Formats: sequence, C-alpha cells, structure tokens
Amino acid sequence: MSTISNAVQVMVDDLVAKMASDAPLTAEEQSMVAEAIALLSKSTKLETALIAVAEKHLGTATSALDSAKVSLQENADYLKLLPQINEIKTSFGNIKTGLDNTLGNLPAVMREGAPATPALAFNWNGADLFYLTKGGRTDTKGISQSLPQTVVSLFDDDEKCFYAYIGFGSGTDYLSHDCTVKVDAQGNRSGIKATKKRISGNASESFQFMKTYAGVRLAKMTSTSLKFFDVMPLLTLADGSIPLSGGRIYQEPDTLNFWSYSQGHAQHTVWDDEAKQYLTKPDTDKNFLVEANFNDWAEQQNFILFLQGGGCSGKSGQESLKSAPHGGSEEPFSSNYISDACHRILINNRYVSGKVGSTTAEVIAWGPSNNSFYSNTDGSTRPFPAPHVFQCSAYYEDSQNTRCLSFNSQFGAAQRLYGNKSSMRPIYTPVLVAVSPYHRLAILSLGNCNYYTSTTSYYSQKTVVRAF
Repeated sequence: MSTISNAVQVMVDDLVAKMASDAPLTAEEQSMVAEAIALLSKSTKLETALIAVAEKHLGTATSALDSAKVSLQENADYLKLLPQINEIKTSFGNIKTGLDNTLGNLPAVMREGAPATPALAFNWNGADLFYLTKGGRTDTKGISQSLPQTVVSLFDDDEKCFYAYIGFGSGTDYLSHDCTVKVDAQGNRSGIKATKKRISGNASESFQFMKTYAGVRLAKMTSTSLKFFDVMPLLTLADGSIPLSGGRIYQEPDTLNFWSYSQGHAQHTVWDDEAKQYLTKPDTDKNFLVEANFNDWAEQQNFILFLQGGGCSGKSGQESLKSAPHGGSEEPFSSNYISDACHRILINNRYVSGKVGSTTAEVIAWGPSNNSFYSNTDGSTRPFPAPHVFQCSAYYEDSQNTRCLSFNSQFGAAQRLYGNKSSMRPIYTPVLVAVSPYHRLAILSLGNCNYYTSTTSYYSQKTVVRAF
C-alpha cells in the first residue's frame, strides 16, 4: 500500500512542480488531470476513496470505491439518456408551439373558457344590437313569407372578420329584402338593412362566400356561371362573370385565381389590376379529353374545389316560424327550414365547415287558449290548454362535428298574453340563423303576433343581431 501511496504522491508532486514553474504539461498529463477533475466533480464518494488511499485506510477506500462505482454507473446511464432527453425537450417544445398556434386559431369565446351554454335571448323583446330586416302586416304572410330562405356565413380567421348574407327568395309577398353584415376584428359592425335588392331566387342558384383578390365576396353559382357580389358598402353585382361547366370551379389558394373547364381545355381566371375585375381566358396548353381528366389534374394541384351544391340555395315560400299548437301536445318541435345553410371558417385560404343546428322549442308551461274550447257535459265550455312558455335550444358545431356552443333560453310568457291576461295570442318559435363565436354574436329570425282578436291581427318578423 505504501508503494501505491508513494507512486501517487510522486505523480502529484511532479504535476504541482510543473504547474508552479509554468512548464507545459504533456498531452497525456493534461488528459489525466482532466479526467481526475471530471470524476472528482461528479462524485464526492470517489474523492473520499482517493483520500482514503492516500491515508492508507484500505478498508474505507474499498467501500468508498464500490459506492463510487455504483454512482458512476448511474451517471453513465444518465449520460446515455442525455441525447434522448434533448430530443424529448425539443418534441415538447414543438407540441407547445403547435398547441399555441391551434389555440390562436380558435375563436376567442372558446380560448377564454366561455360557459358551455352562453346566454342568448330568443324572445321578441330581447336586446338587439341592430336589426337587419323588420316588417309586418295584418295576415300571417307577415311571418311565413318574410323569412330567410338563403343563409351564408364566413369567419375569416386571418383577418378575424365575420360575414353573413341572408336572402329572402323571390316571392312577391315578401316584406324583407336581402341583407349582409360584416363584423371586423375590432368588433365594428356594418350591415345593409332592408335594401330593395333580392338576389336569391330559387333552388338552382347556390350562394357561398369566397376569398378573392378583391377581398371576401358573395358568390352566386349556377351550373353555367359564377357571379360575384360586393359585400360592402352595397350588395352590388361585380364585373367579370366566370363561365362554368357542371357547376364547379377550382381556386389557387396562394394567388386566389380560378381554374375551370370549358370545351376540352382548362380556362384560367386571373385578377386584372387595371380592369379591377377577374378576366377569364382559355389555357390552350392544358387540354383534356373529358372534364373528369381536368378535375383529376386540378385536385392533384391541391386547388380548392367549389361546387354549386356546396352553398345554400333559395327556398321560396317555405314557412319556418310556427304557431304553437293547441290541444296539449307536449312534443318539442323544431324550425329547421334552412337545411343546407353554408357556414364556413377560412384558415390560411383554406375552408372548413361549420354548422348551426336546428332551433328546437319545448313547452314547459301551459295556459288557456283564446279560440279553442272543450265542451263540458253540462253544455258549458272551457278553453284548450295552449303553450305558454317554451324552452328554446340551438347549437353551433365546428368542422369536426364537435358541439362547441350550445344555446338555451326561455321565451313566450311576455309576448303570449294579451287583453285581460287570461287568453293567449299565437306565438312563433325563433330561429338561430348564424353565429360568430369569435365576436360572440348571433343572428336570429323572430316572429311575433303583436295583437290578436277575432277580427283583427297583426304579425311581424325581424332578423336581428344579438350578443351572447
């Protein structure tokens, strides 16, 4: 043992002398010093072992060296894991970044943990931010023929803007006219209220919002053409109609230009800055034997497909706001008159679908009717029970058909009673038309009987914007 101790002491003395005289150490000596320092810094037990050797305590040295061996083995395993740990840290960083980006794309009402059932008034006298249409007359056509037939909405996630178009078809008895609304990122609202324009005609015309070089526009598609309407400040027809074949057109997401098929070749629709409109020209370098070949080519380019059937078509004369039934029926009923409404979200010039579900109303309280009676056995009569208070429900879904927002509200009592407060006038179920979760805004179509007697009645309809 003394021999080892002497050898260690000679080596240490030699190294100390060289360092004191500023003499350079050999490469081997430098390596030995580096390893000794590294080992000593990693294990106090190893340092204890070396001291014990120097002090000739062999038993203590053996025990400390055994402990140091275990410690070093554990450290070695840890060192082997370092590259994997770094990879895991990188992966978690990417996951966090992706999650932040995903949350950033979600509407504010979802990011900030809004209640699962936000408060939204469905009753006629609720707090309207502003109305889009409003009218009335002395017969039920004031309601049944003044209802939205075409509903299209778009939330532009890049600009944080919400657009909605409500069309009323081509019926001659309609009191309301087509309207649009836009809400920008700051919540500023602008809309066209009850204009004389009516562009939604019938089921052969399909409407949807499209992002174009000139901004978001309302597109009207048929099987043979596509026309654009400026959303603001007026709902006016823009120049540059695009001829179509089969009611389909493709868009380049980067340039916002369009491709379509015509008579054996592709036609390219490009924005012209000078003319301030889209111009369509045939591309004779891209010939296709049949339209199906052109469609295959366009899909391979990852273009966006717009179909005539992908929008919402006008449905003339379809009634939706229904008078509550007499006779005590407790079955809930719904107002699902817009079965193909087109609700979309635009993210990085790509479209995903949303959905506003049918508005349902369930009777939760009953009262006397005003004109329907039971006959009693003694010859007297008593009124039928009539719905008095409703529980109204609707929902908004995202593109994965996951219910994001659910709306529930009672309505009916205040607008149901009339006269001596013992009888009731007809009541009409509200309809949730469109929703912007980001702005916490909803568009509703509401019907009401302002007064009702055996000889005179007055019915009203309005399309309004409300907050939730």
